[in-house]
Amino acid sequence: MNAHTPRALIVGMGIGGLATAMRLQEIGWEPVIVERAADRRPAGYFIGLWETGRATAQRMGVLDAIGNRADPTGITYDIERDGRRRPGMGYGDLTGDPRLILRGDIEAALYDTVAPRTEIRYGTTPVALDEHPDGVDVTLRTTVGDHATGTTERFDLVVGTDGLRSTVRRPAIESIRAAFGPEPNGPVLEHLLQQFEQADDYLFDSVHQVEMDTWHTDRIVVLGDAAWCLTLYSGMGASTAMAGADLLGTVLGEDPRDDRGGHRAQHRCPDAGGGRSHQP
Repeated sequence: MNAHTPRALIVGMGIGGLATAMRLQEIGWEPVIVERAADRRPAGYFIGLWETGRATAQRMGVLDAIGNRADPTGITYDIERDGRRRPGMGYGDLTGDPRLILRGDIEAALYDTVAPRTEIRYGTTPVALDEHPDGVDVTLRTTVGDHATGTTERFDLVVGTDGLRSTVRRPAIESIRAAFGPEPNGPVLEHLLQQFEQADDYLFDSVHQVEMDTWHTDRIVVLGDAAWCLTLYSGMGASTAMAGADLLGTVLGEDPRDDRGGHRAQHRCPDAGGGRSHQP
């Protein structure tokens, strides 16, 4: 029997990352979570938890802890500027009976379960991934204040759950340059792009969807917004992040092969292979 405990690096401590850590722990893996922020993020914005998310949360045992912020009376009003109210239709009135919660409600429920038994490193991001047949060498950069340190570690699997602008999938600056190319940038745009590239932090947002030909190679996989990023208007981001993490744990747990400790996914993408380097 192989005594090796498979070790997974999970990039991002949002809903997808915490759910993935929880599921991997359940099947005997050792997850390590790295989070770019210096601490836990605030509660976040309002979302609806639909049937897919509710069913997944129920299977994972966290549905009750997530709760429901919907008005128990079920009455929705439109309020005029002068304070007058009239019956209206709200998000909770949509077909499917969504739970009305904050994004942080899901994160808190998962965090309370995961944190006591999981290594979490704040202020840490991957800067290089070197994938081999028997593992992934990951170079990590940790920043505390003005001080940054780097280390390279071996993991059996890397899971990118770090959102729309995933560093596991592709650097933000490359995406921006591609959006403005292939025409010459000119002096002004090039100056702005260089400033962005050298910035310690940045914030911008948009409403769109990510489409990819594949969500994994042999030992690197992305899920949640890092992989499929359903448009914000679908209302399914949180639900599918949990469902994706749940499915990943199920696939890995049911892998019949034990020649590598049972830590490989059952399905390989057509172009998967060893020795490829990724610069996230």
